[in-house]
Amino acid sequence: MRFFALVVLVALAGCASTPEVPQTLDERIQNKWDLLVAGDYIAAYEYYSPGYRSVTSLDRFLQAMSSRSIPWLGARLRDTGPCEPETCSARVELDYRVIPRVPGGKPFESTKIIHESWIRQNNQWFYVPKQ
Repeated sequence: MRFFALVVLVALAGCASTPEVPQTLDERIQNKWDLLVAGDYIAAYEYYSPGYRSVTSLDRFLQAMSSRSIPWLGARLRDTGPCEPETCSARVELDYRVIPRVPGGKPFESTKIIHESWIRQNNQWFYVPKQ
């Protein structure tokens, strides 16, 4: 019985040290937006490029995300391209709600297409926000 428990522990330890399988660009784009829409900004921050994260702390990122005045309602990847081995563009359809700040203004929902830039570093795709 102890031998069996030891084998299970060793197997679980092996699973824990297995490197994460890189996601495709399409998966990463959609996952980033799913996290942002859900308000999981800490997880979404990991999809931003290492260069961006080196100059924008997590605290600063969280502050910027939580102070947004226009909520995101949903997002869908429309397409990617043109792409090179290390860079790619993407078009994302973004649903949002506008809540007017004027008395009597009625909230409304709309959709727009946004353009994103992505880079590949260390065999993984990262979002590069516009400055």
